Amino acid sequence: MNNLNKYEIEIPSNISFDSLYDIELVKIMNIITVAGYKVWIVGGAVRNVLLGISVKDVDVATDIKPDILGKILSEHNIKFVPTGIEHGTITVILNNKIFEVTTLRKDLLTDGRRAKVSFLDDIYIDAKRRDFTINALYLSSEGRLYDPLNSYKHILEKKLCFIGNPENRIKEDALRILRFFRINSQLEFRIIEQESLNACVKNKDLLNKLSSERIQKEIIFLLNTNNPITILRIMIRNGICNVLDLDFTNLNYLSRFLDIEKELELNINTFFRLYVLLGKTEDKKSLSEKVKVLKLSNDKKKYLLSLVQGKLFSLDINNLDLKKIIYNRGKGLALDTLLLGWIFDNKKTNNLLWKDLYFKVCRIIIPDFPIHGSDLIEVGFLPGKYLGEVLSNLENYWINKNFEPTKDNLLKEATKYSKAT
Repeated sequence: MNNLNKYEIEIPSNISFDSLYDIELVKIMNIITVAGYKVWIVGGAVRNVLLGISVKDVDVATDIKPDILGKILSEHNIKFVPTGIEHGTITVILNNKIFEVTTLRKDLLTDGRRAKVSFLDDIYIDAKRRDFTINALYLSSEGRLYDPLNSYKHILEKKLCFIGNPENRIKEDALRILRFFRINSQLEFRIIEQESLNACVKNKDLLNKLSSERIQKEIIFLLNTNNPITILRIMIRNGICNVLDLDFTNLNYLSRFLDIEKELELNINTFFRLYVLLGKTEDKKSLSEKVKVLKLSNDKKKYLLSLVQGKLFSLDINNLDLKKIIYNRGKGLALDTLLLGWIFDNKKTNNLLWKDLYFKVCRIIIPDFPIHGSDLIEVGFLPGKYLGEVLSNLENYWINKNFEPTKDNLLKEATKYSKAT
C-alpha cells in the first residue's frame, strides 16, 4: 500500500460522517482491519455527505481479495452473496442491512459492457478506473478522508466530471452516458460540464450496446429524482432519448405534474411520472409499444396499462359517478385517474377546483358490499351460476342506490329473484 498521507485532505468543520458508521458497518470494517487489511467507505455515500444530501446506500472498498474476504466473513457467521466476485464485489448482509464490498482493482480490458480486472492495494489506481471524480473519495474506518485525484474541488463546484478522458471512460462502459445525466439530475447540479456532455453526445450510439435492463434501471432512477425536467430536456435536445427509442417529448405534461406533485406534497410515483411523460395514451397497445424498450416487470406494465382510459376524469363529475370510480378502481387508482384529468386540463384557472376535487376523493369512504353468497344461501338460494348472477345484480342495485342499502335491504331485494331458485 502506497503512503496514504499524501492523499489525505482535511474534513471541513461543518461536515460529519458519523451517521455513516452504524453498528453493522463498523462490525464489517473492524473484521477487515483486524485481519490486517485496509477498508474505506467510498463513492456516493462520501459524496452525498459532503454535498449535504441524504445517503441511501453505503459502498465499501478494501485491499483484501474477495475469496479471502469470503472466508473471513464465513468464520464470523456473516452472510454474503458473491454478486460480482469476478470483479471483486461481494454483497454483505448483516441485520438486514446490505453493503457492497469491492476489492481495489484495475480494469485490464473492457468492451463497453464488462471488464476484466486485476486486484491491487493502491487507492490511486483504483480511483482512476472509477467513472466520475466526485465518486473517487475514500473515507477510512478511522474517519480520515482521502482524495487521490484531487476531486474535492468538483464537490465544491458542484460539477460532474469524468475521470480522465471522457470518451475513453464512455467507451469502457456506455452506461456511463446515462449515469452522467442521472447523477446530474439526482444531485441537482446546475452547471453541466461541457467536455463530458460533448463526449456523451458524440458517443450516444454506443447506448445500443446496452441491455434493456441496464437502460431501464438508469431511466427509472432519473425519473425518481426531484426534478428531472432540466436533464430530460438536455437529453432530448441532444438525441439521447431518440437513440434509446424513448418517446419522451411531453415534458410540458410532466412539468405540470411536478407542480401539482409539489402543491399536494405527494410522494414520488416514478411510474406515474413515466406515464405522464409519454403523454395522452388512448389504447393499451400503443402504450405497450412506447414502453417496450424498457422491458418493465409485469406488475409495472399492469399499473401503467391500468391508467389507460377512454374518458378522463372531469370537474363536472357527479357524486355517484365519483363514488363508482373509487369503488371500481380503488382509491389509489381513482386519485391517479383524477390527476391525469388535472394534468391534461389546459385551463390553469381550474387548478383550485381540481385541488378541491382531489381532497374530496381523499375524504370519501366507500363501505364494503354488505352481503356475500353465503348470506343468500342461508335464505334459500342454491349454490351455482345463478347465485352469482343474483349477487352481481344486487351489487349493481347497491351501487346505483349510492352504496346506501343495508344487508337487510339487499336480502329483501333478493326476494325478487328467489322464484327461480
